Amino acid sequence: MITRHFIHIRTLIALSWILIACSVVSSSTATAQEPTSRPMNDAGDINEKAKALPEISIEILGPIANLKGYDWVSEKQDQPRRQILVDQPHNLVIHLPSGRVVRSVSKATFFKQEKGIVIDASLMPNVGSPIPYQDAINLLELTLRQWDAEPNELGKALIAEWKAEGNLAPWDIAQRRGSAILRGESKAGIYFEIRPGSTGWFPTITVGATLEEERRLWGSEAPATQPHTTK
Repeated sequence: MITRHFIHIRTLIALSWILIACSVVSSSTATAQEPTSRPMNDAGDINEKAKALPEISIEILGPIANLKGYDWVSEKQDQPRRQILVDQPHNLVIHLPSGRVVRSVSKATFFKQEKGIVIDASLMPNVGSPIPYQDAINLLELTLRQWDAEPNELGKALIAEWKAEGNLAPWDIAQRRGSAILRGESKAGIYFEIRPGSTGWFPTITVGATLEEERRLWGSEAPATQPHTTK
């Protein structure tokens, strides 16, 4: 599958920075976690939140000049930073390599580029305070359905395990990771996590180029090796 070649160390670094940024954004509004989960069964939950937020648009495997609604910061003239972080809530529009477009609200989004080409966008589709564990799983699944994406076989099995765990309290070293397939995409995939916050949980989703596409940017056509996905 396409996404089996997608997960590697750059994604973990990006998600770590997102959690740091979002802990700052939410520090003044965080509330105690409720002991029971609220079902999220309406796709309008996400769309309604997006209406009042500024829009940021990005193209995976497109030039950084195509970033709309935000400036790609440069260290020096003609030397754009390898990665940037948008740390305010926004409506994120992602143009996929096939031409398809997916959308989500995001509390914070991390963008990364190689040689002036955008290779991934890591977002957090919950714009409020940390939420209960099962709500975070529900929000992840809702976002994937809206994008016509689905977890790969391992991802499906992992999510089933997470659902059976009930509403876990957050703890620092918790790791819930998996991959998903974007239907119709041969050059991009999805990596997701359920991560702990100060009083609850955040789903994080990375949409990015496959490792094969990144290697083309680097000038290498060597075949990728299958990475290992852990919970």
